[in-house]
Amino acid sequence: MSTATEAPPSPPTARQLEILAFIVAYRDANGLSPTVREIGEALSIKSPNGVMCHTRALVRKGLLRSHGRWISRGFIPVAPAAGRGCCPTCGRPRDETGTAATE
Repeated sequence: MSTATEAPPSPPTARQLEILAFIVAYRDANGLSPTVREIGEALSIKSPNGVMCHTRALVRKGLLRSHGRWISRGFIPVAPAAGRGCCPTCGRPRDETGTAATE
């Protein structure tokens, strides 16, 4: 019996972090998540499919939760566990204390 381990997700790209930061800021300012079209307009992404590709990647990487395919304002940012993953604001790896590592 083989014990195949699943590879950890790759870190988010700069564009994915930009989208995540926009969603967080929009939620803070408006109390609800932006629609796919609002994300695209704000970040100059012409195709809603382009936005969806990035948001699906953020969901796979555990940084965003989606309430479903047919809910237009269903994106919920997820805070990564302390000491793991990347800082969603700046994209730098976290150190052992859970804060963004400095260079």
